Amino acid sequence: MESAYILWHNSESNESQIWFMNAGGDGITRRATVVDEHNNNIFVGSPWSIVGVSQGEIVWHNSQSNETQIWFMNAGGDGITRRATVVDEHNNNIFVGPPWSIVGVSQGEIAWHNSQSNETQIWFMNAGGDGITRRATVVDEHNNNIFVGPPWSIVGVSQGEIAWHNSQSNETQIWFMNAGGDGITRRATVVDEHNNNIFVGPPWSIVGVRAVPAVPVPPVAAFQPYRFNIDSVDIQNQKADGDHSDSDWLTLLITVADPAVKSDTPVQSKMFHLGGEIRTGDHITGDFSSDLFTAKDTDLVTVTYLVVNLGSSDAEAQFAQAVKITNKIVDDVGPIVGAAIGLFVGNPGAGIEISGQIIEAFDKVIKIAGDAFDFLGIHFGPANCNGEVLHDTLVFEPGQLARDANISQTRSYKGPQENDRCGAPPEYRMNFSVQHFTHGGIFEPPSQ
Repeated sequence: MESAYILWHNSESNESQIWFMNAGGDGITRRATVVDEHNNNIFVGSPWSIVGVSQGEIVWHNSQSNETQIWFMNAGGDGITRRATVVDEHNNNIFVGPPWSIVGVSQGEIAWHNSQSNETQIWFMNAGGDGITRRATVVDEHNNNIFVGPPWSIVGVSQGEIAWHNSQSNETQIWFMNAGGDGITRRATVVDEHNNNIFVGPPWSIVGVRAVPAVPVPPVAAFQPYRFNIDSVDIQNQKADGDHSDSDWLTLLITVADPAVKSDTPVQSKMFHLGGEIRTGDHITGDFSSDLFTAKDTDLVTVTYLVVNLGSSDAEAQFAQAVKITNKIVDDVGPIVGAAIGLFVGNPGAGIEISGQIIEAFDKVIKIAGDAFDFLGIHFGPANCNGEVLHDTLVFEPGQLARDANISQTRSYKGPQENDRCGAPPEYRMNFSVQHFTHGGIFEPPSQ
């Protein structure tokens, strides 16, 4: 994928268009109109407006309802995979308007400013990107709340930085933030190439800010041990109708691919029975973990999971069907990963593109058309609610597994519902994490 992009909006047609830039950042490689979840061009205008862009996300705000909505984009960057209204710490939709306004967005953060109190507040978002985990008023170098207003205004937010401009003096100043993201460690006036303060005003104005990319995480030892955990599952709406319960089975698969030699390890697969009497509102916990696996910091790791309801079959038949499902997915995942990682050779920056290809290919494998499990040779009569509940493929690009280790993450899903009699589609929330075992811990990887 291109190294950077510029997002445009047309106030007459309400089209959103993205310019994808070359490696140097100053040349367009392609342009694309943003498309919705069904690959149709999408046109959105007033009362909605774009208030921020971050990696893989476009943030909108509605000036009438005061809703904040996030579009989560596909690996190509020009298509919506899902949309979500931002929720507060209690998972309730949150609506905020004047005197508050969004002044910037960066990865995992939304910055607000109050035009009456001149307070600056940061919303720190969950791993899914659509829920607030905490809110904090920005504090100065002495840990006191700081209030700044006209002639100063925030003109951009990036990872670890807030940029201000003074409309009277035309000074541009940057606040460098602490590791927590809510405290100033130092402030600096922007200087030019000769180290002189630079003052720029109308007709010029700042329309965007981006931080210098962080120094890459140093490579870890050749092999490191990990385990993928489904920590818990929240049943927001079961697949079966209210008169019955679900009996859900989880298939979990791990692949570790080495792009340098264009090879991937055999798929590790495990199968779990999530429960036999599952109903809406249940919070399911258990030992739903992969076996230990090793990966290098340069490896690409995929985690695929599939949940199916087999509740209308007897216990023995359920187990046999779950085994058949697992074996089928194992047969398909390996070739998908193997075909995709070849594109990494000589092009290590193609990680996002490769991720998208793996996810798209696996979606085609799972795609349900007509009979719920026709591709498995498992056929269910129309009178029951068996079938797929959800599926997903997580792709950890080189170096990402170590960075994401020991951090709890959440994804929400609305699955398919093949039978109208069964009611609304299933809605599940999967809570997961990657556990990293250091050398000298409970597991020591093989010497190389």
